[in-house]
Amino acid sequence: MQSNDTYWESLIGKYLSGNCQPDEERELKDWIDSAPEHMKKFQSYQETWKLTAASAKLKFEDVKSGWEVVENSIRQNEDEAPQAKHSGQGNYLPKYFLRVAAVLIILVLSGITLYRQFTLNPASTLVAANESVSQHMLPDGSVIWLNKDSEIRYRTKFRTREVHLLRGEAFFDVQKDPDQPFQVMTPESKTTVLGTRFNLRVDQETGDVALFVEEGKVAFQGIGKQEVRQVITRGEGAIFHGQTRSIVKMDEADVNTISWKTQQLVFDHQQLREVIPLLENFFDTDIKVSNPGTLDCHFRSTFDKPTLSEVLETLKISLNATITFSGSTWVIDAPSCQNPDVQ
Repeated sequence: MQSNDTYWESLIGKYLSGNCQPDEERELKDWIDSAPEHMKKFQSYQETWKLTAASAKLKFEDVKSGWEVVENSIRQNEDEAPQAKHSGQGNYLPKYFLRVAAVLIILVLSGITLYRQFTLNPASTLVAANESVSQHMLPDGSVIWLNKDSEIRYRTKFRTREVHLLRGEAFFDVQKDPDQPFQVMTPESKTTVLGTRFNLRVDQETGDVALFVEEGKVAFQGIGKQEVRQVITRGEGAIFHGQTRSIVKMDEADVNTISWKTQQLVFDHQQLREVIPLLENFFDTDIKVSNPGTLDCHFRSTFDKPTLSEVLETLKISLNATITFSGSTWVIDAPSCQNPDVQ
C-alpha cells in the first residue's frame, strides 16, 4: 500500500516527466500551497531535475534502463571530472546530483505506473457542498458522512480499503473485514480500523487531525517511520498535532464533536464558556456575552435537530437573559454566576 509521502512524490514525478493530468496538476498545486515544507520539497526535486535531466539524457522505458542511464552518466562524469576541474570548463555534474537523479527516475517511473493504475482503476472524489452534509456508501458497504466543505478520494475498485480525507471532516461507519483493515489517510496522519464508527477532522492551516471514536477501536498515528501509534477506543478522542508530531489523547471526548452528523446537542453541566463555541460551530454564527461573569454559568439541556431560535430561547429563560442581534453577532446579556447549575 502506498504511503501518503509516496503518493505526493509520485505525483511530483509525473509532473516533472510531463505525465500529469489537469486535475492532478491542480491537486499537486493545492498540496504545494498548503504548507511551506511541501513547497520546499517540490522545489528540491525540481532543481535537481533541471540539473540532471539534460546531462544524463534521461530517456528510458523501465527501471532497469533508467538505472543504466544514470550509472553510465555517473561513470562518465567521474572520468571527466578531474580534466574538467583542471581546465575550468565546469561542464560536468557533481556525483551527488546524478545520484539524486536516480531517485527521480524511480519517482518518475512510479508516477507513470501510478498513472497507469489510476487509468485502470480511476479515483472517485466525493465533495460536500458548503452548506450541506452528504452521505455516501463505499464499494465495501462502509458508509461515510461528509461535513460541509469536505472532500475525500478513494480508488473505485477499492481493493485496499483506503480512503484519503483531503480536507474538512468525515464520519466513518466501517464494515468489518478481519482480513482487510480499513485505512483513512490525511496529509499528516493514518487511522487504521477493522470495523468501527469514528470521526476525523483535518485542520488545513495547522496540520492537526482530531479523532473521536463512537464505537470499537482504532490505531491512530502520524505518517512517517518513527511516528508513535496509539489505540483509541469507544468514547475516547485524540488530536494529532502536525507541528510537534505528537498525539494528545482524551479519555472522555465530547459527544458534541459529531453533532454535525447526529444533529443533536447534549450539554451536561457544562460551563457557558464551553457551550458557546459549540453553538457557534453548529449554527455557523457568532455569539458573544456582554458580561464575562456569565461564562461561569453551567448549562444542562439536550436538543434534537435544534434551530438557533430554539436554543437561544432556552438560554434566555435559563440565564434570565436578554439576547439581541447586533450586526452579525448574537449578544447575550445576563447576570454573573457563582457556578450554579442552569437548568
